Amino acid sequence: MAASIPSDEFDGPATPPERLRFLGDVDACIKGEPHEAGEPAVLVIDAATPDQYADLSRALGELAAASFEKAWAERIRAFLPARTSLYHLSAARFACILPGGESRITEMLDELGGKVWRPAKSRAVPAATSIAIGVACYPRDGGNADALLRAAAEAAHESLHSARPWCRYSAATANAWRRSASLLRDIGAALAGEDQLHLVYQPMTDLKSGRCVGAEALLRWNHPILGPVPPSEFVPLVEGTALVHAMTDWVLSAALRQVADWRAAGLHLKLAVNVSMSDLADEGFPARLAALLGRYEVRPDRIDIEVTESAAARDPGRAGRQLDAIRRLGIAIVIDDFGTGQAALSYLKHIPATLVKIDEIFFARLAVDRGDQIMVRSTIDLVHALGYRVVAEGIADAAALQWLREHDCDIGQGYAISPPLDARDLERWLRSPPGPGRLELA
Repeated sequence: MAASIPSDEFDGPATPPERLRFLGDVDACIKGEPHEAGEPAVLVIDAATPDQYADLSRALGELAAASFEKAWAERIRAFLPARTSLYHLSAARFACILPGGESRITEMLDELGGKVWRPAKSRAVPAATSIAIGVACYPRDGGNADALLRAAAEAAHESLHSARPWCRYSAATANAWRRSASLLRDIGAALAGEDQLHLVYQPMTDLKSGRCVGAEALLRWNHPILGPVPPSEFVPLVEGTALVHAMTDWVLSAALRQVADWRAAGLHLKLAVNVSMSDLADEGFPARLAALLGRYEVRPDRIDIEVTESAAARDPGRAGRQLDAIRRLGIAIVIDDFGTGQAALSYLKHIPATLVKIDEIFFARLAVDRGDQIMVRSTIDLVHALGYRVVAEGIADAAALQWLREHDCDIGQGYAISPPLDARDLERWLRSPPGPGRLELA
């Protein structure tokens, strides 16, 4: 490539001029002679995430980190076409300009991605790192060096999070990442305001008597521009940030306020509220919960705390201590999404739970799938033997509902009983004549 400057020596930690040189070479390549083999592409390779590189530097020292990068530079260069320059843009991040041609690029990336996914050693110590490779092609993915580098970096980000050896830039994926970033920017204002977030409530009924024994409080977000945003989209984003505590406090406050309003209207209904692993890791969470109960003058037995199986199993000792403190307040504990994690059953002994929710994935074909029936029946028997009551969530059809009633499941929740309802619709549902899902309020 005529615009490329050979760089056979690795100079250690990256400097801004190296990045500027790369951008200049990309622009020069784009503006140069017509490309007989096809338009050029930009390749970005991350040999480690920033956190992994920082940990490596702290554990082994700066010289070891430089040695790690040198080893990676040599490994990458071995797979590049002859006379292709390798640029060191920043800590553990490399880039190059590839000769054009879709088939040639794909072949090279398949070979590179298949062979570089093994630990590189620093001072004979294998470094545990996450490798990501992204590629962006001119002019489809960008019309200048800045745009191409940004696109290739986004593709590398997708490679990391999808655990694929390499990824080509995708506008759809990039738009999804930008949407996620936008949602994270906007959720703070939503939590501080009063007109975007609200709760809906999905009834939970005793499957033998049909009585409603409570409801699960579910968060909803009506974005002023994007409209309704599914909780499956925004809740995991928030749980990865410090905003998770504010979100939990918002939900708890709204739920307790609703319980107090219902009590004043003569309706005594228990609500279940989900909390995250971050909440359980916060030593001050039980005290905040107690303060909220006092503020709204709600009895502790009017609220349940739901924690997912995976959250409880990640650090069962700490989770158990936190949940013990919550249990001492008089609040019941529910283990959510049981059966979807990969934890040993031994973690259950750390959790002072009273209810276990079997995940909805087991109920889609429950009435006809023998395998699902065996797993659900075995789980019901196991949970009962451990002294817990069983909740089946996500029951979507009458056949599954009937099967669960016949096989000793204690409580049911799902569209076969009722969809999530706003507060007024739930009140009407509770006071309506008995139907297939319920008979009366407990």
